Amino acid sequence: MFFSLLLACDPEPKPTQPTTYYEDVLPVLEQNCLRCHRGAGPGIGDFSDPQVASQMAELMLSSIDSGRMPPSAADPECHPYIGADEMRISSENRDIIDTWIVEGKEIGIEREIIQSEEETITDPDLFMQIAEPYAPDYSAPESKGNEYRCFVLEHNQTEPFYITDLYPHIDQASIVHHIVLAKAARDSLAEDAMAPEGVDCLSGAAQLVSAGSPGSGMLSAWAPGAKPIRFEDGGILVQPDEVFILQMHYYQADTSQSLLDQSGYMMKTASSVNNTILMGPYGYTNFEIPAGNESYSYGETVEAPANFRIWATFPHMHLLGTGYRLHIIRQDGEEDCVVSSETYDFNNQLTYQFEEPILVNSGDQIFWECTWNNSASNPHIYYDPPQNIGFGERTDEEMCYAFTLISIGH
Repeated sequence: MFFSLLLACDPEPKPTQPTTYYEDVLPVLEQNCLRCHRGAGPGIGDFSDPQVASQMAELMLSSIDSGRMPPSAADPECHPYIGADEMRISSENRDIIDTWIVEGKEIGIEREIIQSEEETITDPDLFMQIAEPYAPDYSAPESKGNEYRCFVLEHNQTEPFYITDLYPHIDQASIVHHIVLAKAARDSLAEDAMAPEGVDCLSGAAQLVSAGSPGSGMLSAWAPGAKPIRFEDGGILVQPDEVFILQMHYYQADTSQSLLDQSGYMMKTASSVNNTILMGPYGYTNFEIPAGNESYSYGETVEAPANFRIWATFPHMHLLGTGYRLHIIRQDGEEDCVVSSETYDFNNQLTYQFEEPILVNSGDQIFWECTWNNSASNPHIYYDPPQNIGFGERTDEEMCYAFTLISIGH
């Protein structure tokens, strides 16, 4: 009787709320997936559409469980970087997707997609586009489906200025594989550089600069998934007589349909900053990757000639790349990891920007190493059977760079 009365007094258990797309799954996708799987982005499927997400949910989960997704990125345990939490999915977020599938994939009450201010530049001071829409023709037989095209962008500023924020405006996301931004003096440009239809430039912006003229060099690189570059206390100096050079890498597996692209760049600027940021293209051109080698590494150590600070770095190889590491070896023997990965992904190349600049002292040693798989076990192998591969701009050659943004002095 006593227990019956207790049971009778127990309140009704609260019903468990079902897991829904908009309430539970969408926040996970906003954090970990929509940077690529949205609109015409490089990822397969637009996960901002609940119907598409529902149809692809099982594939989404299996890709997470196999480690294919999210794409490989630098290890934040080497050195924390901005946005690292978006590059790896937590077990809790993985389980939310799993529960949604098990419970029947309810959609829930619709809401707008939240786009973080970190994913774009609002109210840019400069907005520059390719002068005329351009349709790649992919005519180079040795580089099927690939085209490298350079365009000059005019900033029309009459006084020196500093770039404090920069991010590309992508017009045709389905064909823009990556972008390299450089600058050069206007009077150093080759005769045909200003052509509105651009110039073929497999070897980069240097092809647009007249022979014997010193170019001002690369400023930034972008690949799908990369975030805007922002300097809280610094900027990249640009002179009135300089222009920007945009190297577009277009890639299209099916080239039967021609798409017009008019991408460009957005920037915020300042008339003065406390730290002038420079691009240091740290890397090597004297390597040769042996045919058949599954894990060939090449690295060198150089001594820092002055005090400087590292603000960000962009590791870059081609399809054979599998890993990289950039370390600072201090004069007392201590070693500081800057950026490192054992699972490099050519399709997820990012600029890793640090919360605080990393100090490097004159006399410290800087070690940069790349690792490649040039064997038949690599699905991206260039030649069958494998051949020795050296440095080059083409996608069937290789690179080993850490394009690093630095400021001189402490």
